[in-house]
This record gives sequence, C-alpha cells and structure tokens, in this order.
Amino acid sequence: MDGLKHGFGRWKKFTNHSVNIYEGQYANDKKEGFGIFKWASGNKYIGHYKNDKREGIGQMMWTDGSIYIGEWKEGIQHGYGYMYFPDGTVKEGLFEKNSSIPVSIFFQYQLYPLPLFAVIFHFYQISFLNEELCHLSKFS
Repeated sequence: MDGLKHGFGRWKKFTNHSVNIYEGQYANDKKEGFGIFKWASGNKYIGHYKNDKREGIGQMMWTDGSIYIGEWKEGIQHGYGYMYFPDGTVKEGLFEKNSSIPVSIFFQYQLYPLPLFAVIFHFYQISFLNEELCHLSKFS
C-alpha cells in the first residue's frame, strides 16, 4: 500500500546495544489494532492501538514488577483499570491521565503477586487468533 506498513508486521529500532520491538497490526504506517511493544528497558505493553497510540484495553508491565491492566486513551492510562504493585497491593478503579482519580470509587487491597494476564476485566474475553496475535472483544 504505497510503501506504507499495513496489516501484521514487525518493527525494530536499534539504539546503542539495545532494541525496541513492536509486533502487531498496522494501518497506513501507524500502529492500529492489537500489538505488543517491548522497550529496550524491559517494559512491555500488550493491547490495542489506535492512530499509533495505546488505546482501548491493554496491559503494561514495568521492570519493577508493576502491572496495569485496563483502559487506555491517547497513549495513557485512562478509564477503568487495575494497578498491581510488586508488594501485592492492588488499586482498582478509575484512572485519568495515568493517575487514579481520588474522587471516584476506588478500591485498594493486598493480593499476592499475580502471573501476567491473571486478571482481565469481567466484561472482556480473550480469543487467540494465532500464535502471534490475540483480540480482546466485549461480551455481547
């Protein structure tokens, strides 16, 4: 499509002795749909993209062991989500601009550390399409 990335693809950016990698869907040379982004730092995002930004449902894993599973808007945590901390603390509720909203109903509780994708929103399901790609869709 005019030399632009479209469909499923893989992108790598090498910097010094490290590499950032994206594997997922593209439309008009931008990340669009489901994808996985791995930073050279070790951080990793698995979820949806729209117009080259994290958008919709996704999971971010940081090298310190923190995990956010929830809604994203224009590349930031925005909407309902769960934030898991390495000490087992969990924050559940509304997030706005990468922070929990203090005036919203927000739950914080202690939990043992969970494996990746251990908790997914109750109103979403994961259906694996192939080994490289999965699609999150709402229950009807």
